[in-house]
Amino acid sequence: MIADSISCFATPITVRRTNAATTFVNGRSQPPTDVDTFLLENVSVQPMLARERVVLPELIRDREILKLYTPCSLQSVNVEGKVRADRIDYNSQEYVVQSVEDWSAHGGFFKVIAVKEND
Repeated sequence: MIADSISCFATPITVRRTNAATTFVNGRSQPPTDVDTFLLENVSVQPMLARERVVLPELIRDREILKLYTPCSLQSVNVEGKVRADRIDYNSQEYVVQSVEDWSAHGGFFKVIAVKEND
């Protein structure tokens, strides 16, 4: 049932994923060298409601935030493993995946929160 509701709002988005751990030279991170780009077609993109923003960290509450429901898991930042978060291109803007929740028990989707980069 939820899957049908999400599918009717299907929006294609482009995702860029860095496959290698971040490398540092003289304490500065270097640009990624191994990046995959793929298209997700069955994605529901929604704005973040004001009451939902209250539970977010203070630093990102005032930024442009998207809530997405995707058929596959995206990658958020992993500081311990030095893994960069996925980047999402939507409406000619770039967003960074902030968090991912497994909603696969509710129709096979993942809830993703993405924050506009350089906002």
